Formats: sequence, structure tokens, C-alpha cells
Amino acid sequence: MSWHRAIRALGLQFEYVTDRMLRRDAFHPEDYKVLILSQCEAIGPDEARVIRDFVRGGGAVIADVRPGLYDERCKPLKAGALDDVFGVRHTANVGAVAVPGRIHGALGGRNVTAEIADARVNPAVEVTTGTALGQAGDSPICILNRFGKGRAILLNFTMNSFPNLSLPQTEEAAADFLDALFASTGVQWPVRMVDGEGRRMRNLEAVRWKTGDDLEVVAFYAPLDRGRHLIYPDHYRGGDCWTDRTNPSAGASVRIVLPRARHITEIGAVRDPEPATTFTIHLRPRIPSFVVLSDRPLRSPVLKPATSAGERGEALVMQVGIPDAQGLHALTIRATGPDGRPAPWFDRTVMIDGQGAEIRLPLAHNEQTGAWTVEATDLYTSRKAVAKFHVE
Repeated sequence: MSWHRAIRALGLQFEYVTDRMLRRDAFHPEDYKVLILSQCEAIGPDEARVIRDFVRGGGAVIADVRPGLYDERCKPLKAGALDDVFGVRHTANVGAVAVPGRIHGALGGRNVTAEIADARVNPAVEVTTGTALGQAGDSPICILNRFGKGRAILLNFTMNSFPNLSLPQTEEAAADFLDALFASTGVQWPVRMVDGEGRRMRNLEAVRWKTGDDLEVVAFYAPLDRGRHLIYPDHYRGGDCWTDRTNPSAGASVRIVLPRARHITEIGAVRDPEPATTFTIHLRPRIPSFVVLSDRPLRSPVLKPATSAGERGEALVMQVGIPDAQGLHALTIRATGPDGRPAPWFDRTVMIDGQGAEIRLPLAHNEQTGAWTVEATDLYTSRKAVAKFHVE
């Protein structure tokens, strides 16, 4: 959870990779830039081989305290399974020691300094081929090492002793260090969430879904729900660090910065149709705001009945689509009878891509006769396509 919290606080996302996936070749290294080993004290030879090959081929691995000191059966090893990758030597298998620590030096072309008041470190680590960027007592706490075409970073402390990046009292230098750490591995930020002065907004999260080659949906929200991503939720004591303290339900305005200009569609709101690299949204606690980012403007749906009339007991067939669709779209289908009342038995949601889809509306034997109206509404834009038909 400490890693979850830290990664999300930086505006990034992650996927899980299990040891079973590593053993069964279900891990595809070409899809990832960074592999994080979170308290992976037990690493078998098959997993170690995959991790070593990933780094040797150009990937980056980041581990916290005591990686690979045990084998796959949790039996102690004489040396860490990945000591050569991290450029260190574990001289003993001992318990953690809590001491103040300081990380300082150049990381990916940036100078970083981060203080850890109570770092829980492994004192039995020596640097061999790596480079230490900090100490906690007599122990190195950030070791960088080149291995093959890639790099390995050993954070010789437990992540739950690292400052909580979501808390208002945490120095921004801690976030700057992790930001530089990920940037040095080639990670690129899909979005940045900042305030009016360009400072990182705290305790926000952006969750992205890629629905096509040129289309993605992003949910922006503040996870202030008594511990969703917080190890110590009581630090907030009912408040938070980004809303108006006099009116917590009012939320806050957040500026979103994109790496390139894109068309921005906020679900339920009106946006400038021109592409942009920045936009501002207003977030309320625990209520997400959904934004669609696309390379081209989103177009309105089209609804075409196969025939203009249908008989009771038959099915009305319609083609629904979105011209130049860049990915999957969710459309809601609603029908209104001749008396002007909704017909909920026809309600449905369909997912369509550039090929469109066929929908069938079965007409009951006692269906109302007369003029019916069918609407297809795009979830992203709220734009509608309307078709009419008669039941005879």
C-alpha cells in the first residue's frame, strides 16, 4: 500500500505482475519500462532470471529493502539473488534498524535531496559496483547501478518509512526525488495535476482507461474516503489538504497539463472544441470527474432503422455507429412510445467501435401501435441520434 500511495500521488498508474507470471513467461518486458519489487525478500531462480534479463535488455528495476535474501521456498540464501544486478553485497541477514536518512545527489540530470526522519534500513548492505546517493547512519539508502542496457535502483529502506506524499506537511522534496527516480527510468507522465502556480496537487488521483489507439478516458478524483490509498488515514482527522477548509464540500480547481495537445471532452460539461495542452476542472471530494482525451474531435452518433415500420411480434433492426470513431464508445438506447412515455423494456447500453453495431428491438404482440422514437446517446459527448418508426 505504501508503493500504491506513492505511485498514485505522483500521478502515475501501475499493473500487477506476480511471481507465477514471471515463471510462466506471462510477463512481456516490451510493454513496461519499470518493474518494482515491493518487499520481495523471497525470489526463486526462475523469477531472478526473468528480472535479470529484463534489466539487461534495457528495463529498470526498483526494489526496496532486502530483495532476494530467500529462495522460492523461503530458505535463506548466502547472498542476495539479485545482488549483482543492484551492485551491492548483502553481508548478513539481519533485522531492520530505524535511523534518520538523507538522499542527496544527481539523478537523471536533476539534483535531488530528500530527508527520511525514521528510515528503516538494512544495515548489512555494502555497495560494490553501484553508486550510493545517500546514507542512513552507516548504511547506503539509495544505490544506483548500471546492468547491461538497463539500470537497477535499490532503496535500502521500507517504503512505509518514506514520507507520505499526500499529507500537507510532507516536504515536496520527497515527491521530487521519486519523480526524478521514475523519470530517470524513461517513464513519461500522461497527465500532470497542478494548482494555479504549477505546484503538484496533493491527494488526487488520475485513473486512465485506453479505449482505442487515439482515445482514452480519465477519471480525476480525490481519494478522501478514510483510507482508500492512505496507510494512516487518521492523519487527516476529517479534513484534507486541497479543499477549502471553510467549506470542504466545495472542492478545488485543478489544472491538468498534457504532454501534447489533444481534444478534451469532459463528460457532462461543455468544452472548447479546439485541442489544448492544459485545461482546468473542478473536483469535489469523492466525486470523480470524467474526461475524454482524443486526437481528433468526437463526432455525433448515427442511428438508422432498417425499415420505417414494424409489426407486432417482430424485431425492429437498427444500425448505430459513430463516424470516425477512434475507439470504443458507450451508447445508451432509449425508446419512447406513441403516448410519450418511456419504454424501459427497450433500454440498453451498447459498446461500439468504428464498425458500429446492429441492435434489435423485439416488439411485443401487444405493443402500442403508432409512431415511436428511439434515441442513441453517446456517453462521452451526450450527443444524440434520433430515429422514428411505426408499429403497425
